[in-house]
Amino acid sequence: YKSELAKNLSALASTVVTDGDSKSKGREYITEARELTNRVVAEHPNNTALWIDKRTIDYNLSKIDPSQNLELLRTAGRLKDLAPTDASIQYDVALVYLYLEKNKDAVSQLEKVVDLKKDYREAVIMLGRTYIKVGETEKATLLLQNWLKRNPSDSEAEELLKTLLTG
Repeated sequence: YKSELAKNLSALASTVVTDGDSKSKGREYITEARELTNRVVAEHPNNTALWIDKRTIDYNLSKIDPSQNLELLRTAGRLKDLAPTDASIQYDVALVYLYLEKNKDAVSQLEKVVDLKKDYREAVIMLGRTYIKVGETEKATLLLQNWLKRNPSDSEAEELLKTLLTG
């Protein structure tokens, strides 16, 4: 229940902190959410589900307080290590890297996800978008062309490739 309470507190903190009259209360919620989630994962260090909850909490907190970004990054690293063959968790780690604008790390992570699960559509599309973002347009083109050979009806991939080829 502590993990659920921490998630709720982090969500509540994000709404309170945006209200100028309630910033101190929001800071209290941030502190309490942080303490609860850290206590829970310390008590259960190998529980992937709790670490996923912690990542959600860290993300909520980092949206309202950028000083929380380092904790979000640490949590992503722990999840990466806890579930190295779980494509969904590894994809979430890549999304954390993208959120934190660590694009090179995101590329590497997304490549790992696509290696783990070749038919992971969201990961392929996100990898293509991230390749474009970091200027690796040839890799994006090749990735999307290969994807469309196996998935010719994927309109989002087709549109992304068309945009890439037409500039």
